[in-house]
Amino acid sequence: TTQTVTMNNNNNNATVHNPSSTATNASQSTPATTATTETTPVETNTIDTAQKEQKPTTTATPPTKWQPKRLLTRLQEQPGKLIANNVRPTTSNNNGYPHITLGTRKELTATWQLPLQYLRQRTLLKLKKIQEMEKEKEQATHKPAAALKTPESLTIKDALKSLSVGLFRRGCTENGSSNSIISKQIIENPDSNNKQQYHFEINQQAGIIWGTVPFYTPRTPGNVVLRLYFEDEPLYTLATSQCIKIVVYPQDVEHTLRFILSNFKSRKGVSNISSIYSLAAVMDQMMTVSSSSSSSSSSS
Repeated sequence: TTQTVTMNNNNNNATVHNPSSTATNASQSTPATTATTETTPVETNTIDTAQKEQKPTTTATPPTKWQPKRLLTRLQEQPGKLIANNVRPTTSNNNGYPHITLGTRKELTATWQLPLQYLRQRTLLKLKKIQEMEKEKEQATHKPAAALKTPESLTIKDALKSLSVGLFRRGCTENGSSNSIISKQIIENPDSNNKQQYHFEINQQAGIIWGTVPFYTPRTPGNVVLRLYFEDEPLYTLATSQCIKIVVYPQDVEHTLRFILSNFKSRKGVSNISSIYSLAAVMDQMMTVSSSSSSSSSSS
């Protein structure tokens, strides 16, 4: 092997270098840059891993609280009374459920009554709520509240405002003009296109207020009831009448069938279910009448 001799002028020492060993050492040593290039980037992988580990935060919505559609459904709970064609409501009858039998498009008079004490308490409570709302509005907007009526200035018309009598199909779950066959407010109300005021009187000795509202029975058979309620607070049923069973007499069959068929043409979808029920009720009544007449003729 060839050796190289290098002289150091400072200390006059000779150093012998072996080229082969130098090459070997050079090949075994790893540059720092190579170590840097072989390392895997950490920043991007760390961000991706953090994003994968992060789970979307979902806020659990609390379940909706059940709200009743109508309260005071029993006669014993209701503060008022509602009499249909001078027949008071009853809760028991030997022959099935108690009902009044009427034909289609017949006159039906609803006579209602309420205790004056109940009406007075409700009116004062409603006035108090309105005053509290106006006070909160005044504090929020820093504007003077609108002038409100005082308890001394309230009249009987203020107490009877939005009091309504409605004709409903038996079993209807809600009150209100949108769910009734027809509803009539006692006091005229231009906001609801009710420009007619119905008769009412105050009986101070009995401590009640009462009145009458005229109706006509529906054109289709079925069971209906009258209900007394406030239109601005339809949750509470103030009074319920006796159940009224509408039947189709032989002289009214043709007119009733024409009316049901016209409903089929004008309505679509789910609305036809009531028409189908009415048609089935008419056919059931016709079969009942024909069977009873045939049995009576055979017995004679």
